[in-house]
Amino acid sequence: MPQKKNYYEILGVSPNASDKEIKQAYRRLAMEFHPDRNPNNPEAEERFKQVTEAHKTLTTPEMKEQYDRELRMMGMGIGGFPHPGGIGVTIVDIVGGGFAVRVEVPEGFEVDSAGFPGADFAQAIFEQVFGGMPNRRGPRAGYYNPTPNVTWDDVANADIYELGRIAAKRNLDFRIKLEVDERLIRQLETYGKRYADDETYREDLDEEWLDSLLCSDVGNPVREAAGMRWVKQSNSGQVMLAILDTGNLPSKVQDAAEAKLARMLNEMAELYDSLNHEEISEMGQYEWADLDRLERILFHAEHYGEELRIAVGCSLAKAYGAESDIYDEELVRMARSGYVPPQVNAAAETELIRLIEDPSEGISPGWLRELTQDLNLGNRLKIAAGLRYVEGAEAGELTSLCMVTHFVPEAVRDAAEDKLTRIIKSLGTQCNSEWLDSLAMCNRLGDTLRIAAGMTRVDQMGDDETKLHAAANSLALFGSVTDYAQKKLDAVREAKKPAFVRGAKNLAYGIGGKIKPPKGHNPARNKPPQKIKR
Repeated sequence: MPQKKNYYEILGVSPNASDKEIKQAYRRLAMEFHPDRNPNNPEAEERFKQVTEAHKTLTTPEMKEQYDRELRMMGMGIGGFPHPGGIGVTIVDIVGGGFAVRVEVPEGFEVDSAGFPGADFAQAIFEQVFGGMPNRRGPRAGYYNPTPNVTWDDVANADIYELGRIAAKRNLDFRIKLEVDERLIRQLETYGKRYADDETYREDLDEEWLDSLLCSDVGNPVREAAGMRWVKQSNSGQVMLAILDTGNLPSKVQDAAEAKLARMLNEMAELYDSLNHEEISEMGQYEWADLDRLERILFHAEHYGEELRIAVGCSLAKAYGAESDIYDEELVRMARSGYVPPQVNAAAETELIRLIEDPSEGISPGWLRELTQDLNLGNRLKIAAGLRYVEGAEAGELTSLCMVTHFVPEAVRDAAEDKLTRIIKSLGTQCNSEWLDSLAMCNRLGDTLRIAAGMTRVDQMGDDETKLHAAANSLALFGSVTDYAQKKLDAVREAKKPAFVRGAKNLAYGIGGKIKPPKGHNPARNKPPQKIKR
């Protein structure tokens, strides 16, 4: 079989060299052996082709990965590809379409009676070629032995731990395999049981052994029995999280672990109602509840059940609420998210409302206004944030808030308008005239605010007939404001007339009787004379 080219040696770089180092070496060698610089030199031309081929292979991720794997399988002991313990696999010849392989087993590895290598050698070869064992977490050392030499006497005399080791062996006789699985499942369900209650055991099984059994290549019934026993005997949230992180669990084990973890998280949420965060931290009972880890459960509906996600979300909301200075934004993200159950949205909103209504909490006005106008939040939270914002807002901020009618709850707009009305009445004619005009003519505002702003603006006009006339005939002002402006205009005009004109007018009221007397006129003192009948 032809020797595999060593592209790393061709470029003169280490197998661990970065892409930048590989490209720099290629440029240097390509310039040195380029045919234009070495005319009529076949050796330089051949070297240039090798350098180009090596550069293409080592800078393409897929080609480089395949090339590195082939180097390992060929047993090329180059730098960066060390053989563990001096392992060597040599392909001797191809016979009938297959490979004749010679395996050199170094000292320190087990060899059976027939001279074949043991499990430790196979594991070392697998890790050398593929970079690790096939299981994501893998079985624990000491519980995995693929040697098939197992007899019926071995099974009959084995305890529960030895049965687990036998069950993980490969190439067992089919009948022995069935017997081992049946015995192991029965002992997993009954070992150390004191009462009929499945939750009470006199002796717990080794958790590392259960973990290795759950992650090994045994049958699914054995994995299910091991997982259920581990869930029942453990009261640690850390263990429940470890079981759920195993991956590819039997559905029964997954449901049991989720239900138990949900109960623990609900208990933690109840503690937050009676204790503060510092007291809970001192207890150390829930140090296993890593918040980032729980968040991964909350936002992965495809991997976890809704009951567990609700418990996780409610517990996170309590924890974030206890550390409000750090996790305000996390609560907002949970409250507005559409990827969590509605119960979690409600729990996050409840914690945010509690923080907002707490007068001791220093809250940024900008953050409150952002919550008030957030379309993805519930109306209850928006009202609480808006009312807190109105309490500390000035006239200009309140005016801007009242203008945004489509995003602000009605209760918040009413509170802002009431405060603006009080401000206008307290300042009176000292208010800015342009500001009053904008309020009085905005048909999106409430009647009370518009009337207060309009009348105050009319009072600012004083005796200016032109402005009063414009206000009295304006279609943009509220009806009561135009009437108020018309009365003031009439009073100003009447006050500006000469005295004899006002006297003649009074005389006309008394003589003719055809002009309607002004308000307060006494017709008895100015009664017209009666006509004499002839």
